[in-house]
Amino acid sequence: MKNRTATAWLYLISPLLIVGFSILTLWRNIEGENWGNAAFAGFNAFTASWAIVSYIGVKNLLTDLWLALLDVLYVEVNQKESSKKVTRIIPELNWQEAVVVNDNNQ
Repeated sequence: MKNRTATAWLYLISPLLIVGFSILTLWRNIEGENWGNAAFAGFNAFTASWAIVSYIGVKNLLTDLWLALLDVLYVEVNQKESSKKVTRIIPELNWQEAVVVNDNNQ
């Protein structure tokens, strides 16, 4: 869609991790016959999935993840900046003068 800004990948992955962990918790609690925790995990997975579909949308989620992947892979290089060589002159340290200056302050 052209009328929206792409979301950062961290804000897309976080809800997906919540849903995934909730489903894992649901499955483990069903196997362990811990029905209270299983019900809570199932409700959590359902509501987080509903929020993803309602607020982000599956198509937008996949598009934004794809754009985030491409953003990491491609880096624009400015020709003017890359041709400049920056040289930095670092003065050499003279420890004897540093000791003398320190001795004079005492």
